[in-house]
Amino acid sequence: MKVVGVSEVYFDCACCQEEEIQRLEASVMELENGCGAVMDDAVNAELERLLAENSKLKYQITHLRRVSDVAVQFLVSVAAVSNIKKETY
Repeated sequence: MKVVGVSEVYFDCACCQEEEIQRLEASVMELENGCGAVMDDAVNAELERLLAENSKLKYQITHLRRVSDVAVQFLVSVAAVSNIKKETY
């Protein structure tokens, strides 16, 4: 069984970290240069999904506001009729 020294462990960790830094730098360069087409497709698909959902929600808000306005008008008219009946009796 090989005994590993502390310096060897730190060296291995440093090597792994350097490799990760190089991978991340390469990814950043690809994104800056517009070469991340695979990621762009995924982002575009998500963006399209969110825009479609946003449109649906806007439609629902508009519809609910209209229904709410009609309901308020109805309640106001019922209250007015109720007040008229009370005054005539």
